[in-house]
Amino acid sequence: MARARIRQSLDIAESDVVLMYLGKFGGMYMEEEAFAFFKQCVSFEGLALKIMVLSHDDHDRLRRLFEAWGIDEQYWSLKLAQRAEVPAYISAADFGFVAVRQRPGKRFCSPIKDGEYWACGLPLIIPDGISDDYLLAEQHRIGIRMKDASEASFEAVLLAMQDWVAREKVEAVRARCRAFALQDRSVAVYQAIYRGIFENI
Repeated sequence: MARARIRQSLDIAESDVVLMYLGKFGGMYMEEEAFAFFKQCVSFEGLALKIMVLSHDDHDRLRRLFEAWGIDEQYWSLKLAQRAEVPAYISAADFGFVAVRQRPGKRFCSPIKDGEYWACGLPLIIPDGISDDYLLAEQHRIGIRMKDASEASFEAVLLAMQDWVAREKVEAVRARCRAFALQDRSVAVYQAIYRGIFENI
């Protein structure tokens, strides 16, 4: 099973709760805010949290950022994965972090990684105002909203994660996420929509 294999290779216990971040840092994506959240995650006493980052960014620079934020190496892993390997790594996590900055234009732009996380059965941690996905995450119980990039908001998310882990069954969550992705993010769904648009032009 990919989940067990990946976690064992990264020295992650089955009792650990893994927050995954897939993608770049900086620009339209959080960097300082993301590392502030990571720091609060590993300092949170309510869960045994670990951070898994899959990124093509300069790994030496990212290691220096983890060090600068005082996040001990035992709490994070940093990998460079080929596209075909990404679903296996996602399956090893428990939550997927969407680190898109809250800018007005992002209300009309859905990150591809949201669908990737959901298709692999992973609930999101997603900032308010990111497309409709922050609303859909709450409505369908497939993620947790992050009000903003403040310490108070991070704490609220962590408490929500703690409650989620205590009351939700992993397989039920994965099934909900996958079902939503098939219903809402399927290529076939959008092909039908675009076909309807162009046939009526």
